[in-house]
Amino acid sequence: MRYYGQWMRDEAEKRIGHLYPKIKITPEMVAARPDLSPYADRELTVIAWLWARTVKSPNPAFYMWMFRWHRPSCYQLKQARRYT
Repeated sequence: MRYYGQWMRDEAEKRIGHLYPKIKITPEMVAARPDLSPYADRELTVIAWLWARTVKSPNPAFYMWMFRWHRPSCYQLKQARRYT
């Protein structure tokens, strides 16, 4: 079973690994987020992204620009509702 699981992981890495970049955990990141200290100076693979909706700017001076639009509070609200 372990052999097959490792083979599946290796195949997935070959086929779609380029879609999941590696990020090096720097001392600056650890200073800002102490929970990253066990991972200092290591490269970790990104496995999730926060997707945001993009909308055109309502400002006429920036009509050609697209901006990310998301409200973190809406995620917190959904989380709170789930437990009440």
